[in-house]
Amino acid sequence: MELRELKSPTTSETVQANYSKLSDHIRRLTPQGIQCSVFCGGTNCKYENPENWKADSLALQGIYSHWITDDILAMARPSTMIIVQKNIIQQFESLGIKSIINLQSPREHASCGQPLEDSGFSYDPNIFMEHNIYYYNFAWKDYGDATLVGLLNMVKVLAFAITEGRVAIHCHAGLGRTGVLIACYLVYSLRVTANDAIRYVRLRRPGSVQTRGQILCVRHFAQFVLPRTITYCLKENINKDKYMTEFTLPRFLRRQKVILHGYDERNFKFLPKIIHCVCERILKLCGCWIDEFPPSNTPFTLDFLFTKLNGNRIPRYESTYSLCSNNSDSLYSNSDVKSPSEETSLATSPNPSENGDPSDSFSELSTLDGDEISEELLIENRCFQELETQKCFSQENEESIVIQDINVAVDSLLKDYSSLTNDTRKKIRQYQIEINTSQVGWAKLAIETDLTVLSMLLFEWIEGLKQPVIKRDMFENIVIHYKQPEICFQKFPAEEAYVIEYLLRFISKITPISKDSQDDLVKRMIGACAHQTLLIQGKLKPLDKGFKKLRDGTLACTIQFFQSLFEMIEVHHSLKTTVYLEENHMYNETHIESDFQ
Repeated sequence: MELRELKSPTTSETVQANYSKLSDHIRRLTPQGIQCSVFCGGTNCKYENPENWKADSLALQGIYSHWITDDILAMARPSTMIIVQKNIIQQFESLGIKSIINLQSPREHASCGQPLEDSGFSYDPNIFMEHNIYYYNFAWKDYGDATLVGLLNMVKVLAFAITEGRVAIHCHAGLGRTGVLIACYLVYSLRVTANDAIRYVRLRRPGSVQTRGQILCVRHFAQFVLPRTITYCLKENINKDKYMTEFTLPRFLRRQKVILHGYDERNFKFLPKIIHCVCERILKLCGCWIDEFPPSNTPFTLDFLFTKLNGNRIPRYESTYSLCSNNSDSLYSNSDVKSPSEETSLATSPNPSENGDPSDSFSELSTLDGDEISEELLIENRCFQELETQKCFSQENEESIVIQDINVAVDSLLKDYSSLTNDTRKKIRQYQIEINTSQVGWAKLAIETDLTVLSMLLFEWIEGLKQPVIKRDMFENIVIHYKQPEICFQKFPAEEAYVIEYLLRFISKITPISKDSQDDLVKRMIGACAHQTLLIQGKLKPLDKGFKKLRDGTLACTIQFFQSLFEMIEVHHSLKTTVYLEENHMYNETHIESDFQ
């Protein structure tokens, strides 16, 4: 079937829930034993009998299934008999499916299809695990709506599983709960609206995301996640974009922690990912890059000087989902975004409106994301477009990096935004928009070769914070203790300290350059982090930001402190890098020997 012919399976302009309000309530209230015989077909369950489905609904032979993306297969639950008769394990292996996610509760739909196994499911999970296929089970009541926190955890597990290989997901029919999880993953990974995600899943697997509650569940998830994907605060859009809001460094890190998972979540607890990505890219283009991420799961900030000065005790955040903080800059201070408890109180209730009429709460569905779930062609869907664009970038292999003159990098880092051409400014703004709204921006960033663009993306983020990284109380500390850099640095707040140390470490890696150039880069970093202008190479920088000039007395103390801190960090990380490279060499040799054995 051509893409142009693939449309949402509906005759009406707007796609609604698959069930009427009455049918929805009946299904929720009907005992499961009766549900199986009335709605599914009992022992002749239509979802578990491959004879009921055409070939285009059997992506996996013998199981009602569809590929939603190249990596995610949505399917009905398999039975032991089907697994054996249809060689499901062999099919998994040939298709590169490395994980299976089961969204059922034990003993669910016991009267459907084949009798349940002792595991409480239609198959024994050990069948998959014995063949090195990862198995995950999230108990999710049929026709129920997952909590927001639980859904986010499931999405992160799915995101991790995809890094290992393809993933198969099932509930009972593989339509409702499976559709919700996949739609939420698309929102999370592609930065698309809930409506786009629901449309796409339904285009790929007709009938998915079945109930009003499930539609609301996806939309509440999007309402929670999308604001936290904003990396650049574009101040001119604050009144236009409901998701756009100014943020401080600590608040951004808390938001980032919600979005990141696995390896990134561990390594970027105290460092904005955007700063790391831009700086590491600049170092690669200069030929100065060293991979200092440890091969283990240990966060690389454990090797920072600030960690050592604090007795190797990394400060911990309060729980990401804590609502007890009175801080006005807390995770949920944005009035446009509800907290998880507020969200889930709506999403998990089959009747969330105050007057008891579910139609009142559902009436907002067509406007919650600003558009309707309308019929459309697959190629018009934003999920499809994002996935196709990502394929293009994944196929665009950078065979070799052309090393650029290190002095060009220094000049780029010392440039002021006010001196840029209109074309360069437009390119930077386009990057900011794309990084905020899609993964494509991040993919482009990883292969960007314009050092000026990269440098400005770094400083635009730091200078765009609601509050400076180096705040007034930190300057007071510097003025008092600038001759005792260890004591002074130890008193810095953790978030600010790790960012400052990383930036100074970044500058120390840009070699060989003159001492004057190095000092100028440190000054440029101080100006950006303090939201103050400094005299650099005879010119005040940064300009046109509305920043005040740093007072001469404070500047003198600050320069002396940062020069001492720079030397301490350089010595500390040089020793750590030597140790790391030796350990990494031994680690690689051990693995090479084990491969030969």
